[in-house]
Amino acid sequence: PPDQPLIVAAGDSEVAMGTRIHITKFLERGYDGGTIVFRSQNPRWSYLGLDDSGRVVRVVEKEVVGSLATAGVFFFRSAELFYDAAQWCLVNSVSLDGRFFVSSALNYLLTIGHDVGYEEIAPSRYRSFSLPADFYGGIQ
Repeated sequence: PPDQPLIVAAGDSEVAMGTRIHITKFLERGYDGGTIVFRSQNPRWSYLGLDDSGRVVRVVEKEVVGSLATAGVFFFRSAELFYDAAQWCLVNSVSLDGRFFVSSALNYLLTIGHDVGYEEIAPSRYRSFSLPADFYGGIQ
């Protein structure tokens, strides 16, 4: 149903011990959007830009603008809100080198005054499988 929460997660990665506790916290705190993050400085990921109080003010793809990288798990308070955010990204060509990323949809929420939260996990709890090196080298 369009008024129910929606989780969009990358199919080529995993968060050890699951995401349920983090999604529950997003709901309890009343966030309209959220993401699970880990500390990194690798430009391979999308990053949260935070203000001085630690609130998310922007999400940037493939550019290190802070120390919190997204783990490819994105929460939207409703499927309808995600649809509006995705449509905004498409209409406004919010892409990088012609590629669209779910992380950019969080910027729509921020532009219309909604709160975007995050839950931090240890880098060791995130595992990506999109590159051959990921299978033997671990995340940096």
